[in-house]
Amino acid sequence: MKVLAIVAAAVGLISMSACGGKSTQRPTVPLDSPPSNHATATEPPAAAAAPRERAPVPEPVEPAPAPAPAVVVDPALAASLSTMLVMLNALADAVDRGGADCRKVADGMGQVLDANQPLVEDMRRMGADPKLVEQSEAWAKDHMDQLMRPAMKIANVAQTCANDPTFAATMQRLQALQ
Repeated sequence: MKVLAIVAAAVGLISMSACGGKSTQRPTVPLDSPPSNHATATEPPAAAAAPRERAPVPEPVEPAPAPAPAVVVDPALAASLSTMLVMLNALADAVDRGGADCRKVADGMGQVLDANQPLVEDMRRMGADPKLVEQSEAWAKDHMDQLMRPAMKIANVAQTCANDPTFAATMQRLQALQ
């Protein structure tokens, strides 16, 4: 909800600056025109406003509970996940080298997976431990911008090459890491 308010305020500021800081033109009254029946700033109001009733005082609200502590990622796990990020970038590079040839893409990705077999096995083992999965997810949130580039390249080629049997077999190997 705050985001919508910020966007609305930004649009208002942009539209005001586009028209010279004024959102509407006010009509001007020539000085020699006859007086009107409208009140002016120097005239007192016709009748004093009635006093308002006071709003009820709200009950005190309990403070919100403190947020859950951040997940601490084991340094050895963080190192393995950083190595996995390097492998994902190598997979994305294989996608780039293969171009539109699904077989070349599959062969290049397969070579990367073969070269990183010990890491692949570690990732499988880590996926079976709920504590490590939680830490891996926390690490991934912190590194999302770095993960998205290679992941999007792989996802895009997966759509293009989905019907190629060699590519499908390589993707099964990759999906086994999840």
